[in-house]
Amino acid sequence: MPFDFSTLSTPDGTTPCAPLKVEIPIFAQLLAKHPTALNLIPRTFPRQETARRIIKPGDRNHWVGLFSSRTNQALVPFESGLERKAFCVLETHPTIRSYRSQPYCIVLRIDGRTCTVYPDVELTTDKGAAALLEVKPATQVAKPRNQRRFDALRSWAAHRGMQFSVLTEQEIEGQRLTSATWLLSLTRGQCEQRLREATFQWLGDNTDLTFRRALELTTHYPAVHSAICELVLDGFVAVDFDRPLESQLLSLNYDMEA
Repeated sequence: MPFDFSTLSTPDGTTPCAPLKVEIPIFAQLLAKHPTALNLIPRTFPRQETARRIIKPGDRNHWVGLFSSRTNQALVPFESGLERKAFCVLETHPTIRSYRSQPYCIVLRIDGRTCTVYPDVELTTDKGAAALLEVKPATQVAKPRNQRRFDALRSWAAHRGMQFSVLTEQEIEGQRLTSATWLLSLTRGQCEQRLREATFQWLGDNTDLTFRRALELTTHYPAVHSAICELVLDGFVAVDFDRPLESQLLSLNYDMEA
């Protein structure tokens, strides 16, 4: 069943977009020529492999599950709500080519002992650079045991030309996460390429549109909402994720082609 866009709310969750029955020629013509062009294709992703068994529900007091990642075209396992939020934020960075949860086993010397460590996340950028991420609550970061773990991982990564970072809720939670969660909720189905191209052209012909106004005008074409959100997440439309989206002008990135 298609998503009901008639009650679509903006990212703040308070103000619904005004439902407008506006016929837009480029979409009307596309629909007349290709009746299925405005249908969303269900996403069926395989589960991403991990280096160790992910904690199952009920094993501990953890929120675990699978995150549907457009970036990876895979279901990425997470072991906490904070990890899931981190994955949402990673989806808003078009320069990130891929990321993996629990990617591999590393044997490290920590406090004179040999320890087996599984980094939380490994990511790769579009330039081929790699980085390791640890996702931890801020209350755990300062613990001496964790600090020694982070130091060992940082050293291991540096020797291999990789970056290392620790992400807490202070880096993850904020406006970018709010925007990412909202955008991802509208891209549960995949748009046809011809619809993306038509949407890109329409936005290019209407350079004075804010995000909110674009959604209002296309209420009659629900799949266009998904196309707009896909273009934003993929970097074809430039926005500032650290500011509320609804009032921003949708500026095209012509260095990329939809």
